[in-house]
Amino acid sequence: RILTIAGTYVVSVRVLGVNYCATGYFNATSGSCIPNPVVTAERSLASVSLLQGSGTKSQVAGDAVQVKVIPLDRFGNQVTFEHSFTELKYSLNVTMLNSLNPGVPNGTVYVRNRPLAFNIQDNSHQASYILTSAGDYLLAVDMLDPRWYLEQTYLVTRKAIALTVGSSVVDMLTTQVITPNATASAQYAVKILARDRYGNLVKSDLTDSMDVNVVGPLT
Repeated sequence: RILTIAGTYVVSVRVLGVNYCATGYFNATSGSCIPNPVVTAERSLASVSLLQGSGTKSQVAGDAVQVKVIPLDRFGNQVTFEHSFTELKYSLNVTMLNSLNPGVPNGTVYVRNRPLAFNIQDNSHQASYILTSAGDYLLAVDMLDPRWYLEQTYLVTRKAIALTVGSSVVDMLTTQVITPNATASAQYAVKILARDRYGNLVKSDLTDSMDVNVVGPLT
């Protein structure tokens, strides 16, 4: 039988009610062979490892968020401290795919090759970041080539997800009011481009919270 779950196992063999074990390894109290076999995790596989945190979900422009990688082997076991700390290195990249900010073009790389720090509390790797432009992004965490790279024929080195960043609250310093010239008795429209503090267009319906007053003539 192949064991795929990491942990300590108890092995015992009984034939016709008789315990069989290598000489000197039978424990009469537990009825098992000792020492007990220990199954440890294999090396990490990116496609199985967990990518978690507030930075992997939809968020609001300007919020500080975090991503966390929990390295797992191909069977879903969390890898050992020694492997995670000494051999695994990760980097974070966040790229704009569909910008909703007029000043930021598609393809802008907001976070480039940011290293993830090892967290001894849970053997994870973490990094924080802040996005200020609204739009759709690609977040990717790359597992950098470790020393044992060539030994892993099944190795996957990237885990990527799409996420959306929405605009923050309306800021009157960046909001635009466009008033065209008009002739007497003609109708014209006042256009309001509501923006947040980062210049992102606010897509929410603000009809009930905005008033337009025309005062004049001033001359």
